[in-house]
Amino acid sequence: MECPLIPGTTERLVFNPTAQVCDWPGSVPDVKCSASEPCVAPTQIQDCTFFKPCTAGLFEKMAHDTDCHNFYLCTDGQKMPVTCPNDEIFNAEKKQCEKAKCGSQCYITGNCN
Repeated sequence: MECPLIPGTTERLVFNPTAQVCDWPGSVPDVKCSASEPCVAPTQIQDCTFFKPCTAGLFEKMAHDTDCHNFYLCTDGQKMPVTCPNDEIFNAEKKQCEKAKCGSQCYITGNCN
C-alpha cells in the first residue's frame, strides 16, 4: 500500500500489514519470518513512469497513486480503478497483483507531481 506523506516532512507513513492501514513508522511491528518465507525489501517506486497519463489507444495496468492494493486499468484514455483480489498487492514492475510477502511494504519515493 502506498501511504501518504507525514505532514510537514518528506517522509511517508508505512503500510502496517497487521493492521492493514498506513501507520507511523515506529508503530509498524517487526515481522519475524521463517526460512520458508523470507522477508523482502519494500517495493519502492522511484520513477514516475509508473504514473504516466492514460492516453487514447493505450491499454495496460498502471500503479495506483495512493494504494498498492489497487491499480488502474487504462483503456481508451480512461483510468478505471481496480482492486487486487484476496488482499494482494499490485506489483508495478510486473503489472500484476501478487501475494504480499512477509514484511513487504509498498510506498512511493520521489515527487511525481
